[in-house]
Amino acid sequence: MTDPHAKTSYATGSIQSLVDLVAFPLRCLISDDANERIGLTSLRHERCAFTARHCEGRVLDVGCGTNKLAAIRRDVVGVDVFPWPQIDALVDTTRLPFRDEAFDTVTLIACLNHIPRRTEVLPECHRLLKPGGLILLTMISPLIGNVSHRLNWWDPDQRERGMTPGELFGMWNSQVMQLLSDSGFRQVRRRRFLYGLNNLFLARK
Repeated sequence: MTDPHAKTSYATGSIQSLVDLVAFPLRCLISDDANERIGLTSLRHERCAFTARHCEGRVLDVGCGTNKLAAIRRDVVGVDVFPWPQIDALVDTTRLPFRDEAFDTVTLIACLNHIPRRTEVLPECHRLLKPGGLILLTMISPLIGNVSHRLNWWDPDQRERGMTPGELFGMWNSQVMQLLSDSGFRQVRRRRFLYGLNNLFLARK
């Protein structure tokens, strides 16, 4: 089924998928921008494209970074605590400047482990969702995170800011599911993607 919100196809062709698989070690070692310049699918794009397939209606992307989700899907508001040039708003994610029940979906793509005050941010996400609204977040395990963060020498977040107290290299599935449950979310599910190395968590308000 075609997504009416899609600005571009979320899927890659079979040849591109094969090239991406063979080049996976290289894709892990070079930046997302470099991957895209040489014709490979960036890991950033894969995370956002997989998440986009599950989005519903109006979307708030918390910790959006380069705002890739908004680049591939319409009706996305991207916010971050750092002044990336592509964001829609610079915010305090523990006090998001939107009215109650303003969004159908809230996403946190590869960022919850980098939010020290995550027990305050997730209830804010809950507040902003309409009844029955959807939260989507991607997360890697601490084992994969420890390796990948050390390989990603090019990452400006790590190069300029490093890791602050409370940040984690990744989170266990049980940790994420407990945080979502404690924040009032229900029907928590998990789907693996990116060769089974990454997880997408889905839950309802």
